[in-house]
Amino acid sequence: MKRMSNGFLTLEYVILIFIVVVAILAMRRYLTNALSGKWKESADVFGSGRQYQPAVTKLTVTKQ
Repeated sequence: MKRMSNGFLTLEYVILIFIVVVAILAMRRYLTNALSGKWKESADVFGSGRQYQPAVTKLTVTKQ
């Protein structure tokens, strides 16, 4: 009877790990979007929200 108990314990751990992996894979899209948003937010700080366009963007140099 003890051997059957150990088998069930192993099966429970396998099922638990499977559920955790499935949950992480299901949330992958949300995690990717959150990471992309933070990356864009930190990049916008350097450009002050402006985007470089080769034919349109003009460089302004100020001396202090």
